[in-house]
This record gives sequence, structure tokens and C-alpha cells, in this order.
Amino acid sequence: MVTELNSNLIEEADSSNFIEKVIEQSKKKPVIVDFWAPWCNPCKQLTPTLEDLTNKNAGKVKLIKINVDENQELAQQLRIQSLPTVMAFFQGKPANGFTGLKPKNEILSFFDELIDIASHSQNEIEDIKKLITEAEKKLDAKDYEQAINEFSSLVASNLPRNE
Repeated sequence: MVTELNSNLIEEADSSNFIEKVIEQSKKKPVIVDFWAPWCNPCKQLTPTLEDLTNKNAGKVKLIKINVDENQELAQQLRIQSLPTVMAFFQGKPANGFTGLKPKNEILSFFDELIDIASHSQNEIEDIKKLITEAEKKLDAKDYEQAINEFSSLVASNLPRNE
């Protein structure tokens, strides 16, 4: 596959660096992994769409390409059974995925959903940081009662809920 890799947005990976390039990097932003093979015609059709959408969403997602012929053990561990297979990872875990060639509008929706999940989570983190800062200011000002109330509400709002 002839492709121009943008070192920041699109990279190749293999079994030796999968943890670093996919799992660890997905803790910062979503990583989309394209499992492909040189003989796979649908893979050759899908790749330009994945690369185009990755470049259009610069900085919001990263695309990692893995040649399954050269990484058969990794493909087996991840239970890749058909090509192309695309998996999205976010916060160190698989988040979504699909197999086969999809229309561009479905792939666009796949990207949009992943970016929305990531930005929503990032916004929540920023909100929590602001609330912590405000509570710490109250603590520094020796307004202990208000600081306790703010810290308590923060903890209560972020406890897992049993449903």
C-alpha cells in the first residue's frame, strides 16, 4: 500500500509497539486502528477514506495501520477474523469498530461518534478540574465549611451509580 504517513496523525505499528502506539496513546485521544493486508482489495479502498478523515480531524484522532500478514500473532490475540477490520480505542480500551468496506457516510459517522465521546469526556475532566480549583481556593481562604461542601458535592457527583 502506497500511502503518505503524517508522523503525527497516521503511523504504522506492529506487535512490538502496539501497547505504546495504541493503548497508551488512546489515553490522550482516540486511536483508530486499521487492520489490513496487501492482498486485500477492500482494504485498499478503505484506507484512503480513513486517512482523509484522520487528516480532516487533525489532532482529534490518530490512525494506526497494522499489516496483519506481518503481525499474525497480534491479529489472533485481537480476534481479527476478516479484513478490513477497524477498531477504535479510547482511554486504553476498545471503544467501537467495524469490519468490511463501509460507505463513506458510515465511516464519517464512526469518526464523529468517537470524537464526540472523547470531547465529552475531555469537557467533563475540565469541568471537574475547575470545581477542584474552586474548592481548593475556599480551603486556602480557610472557608472550611464551603470547601467541604464543594469537595463533597464533587465526590458525590462522580460516584458510579448502580442502575
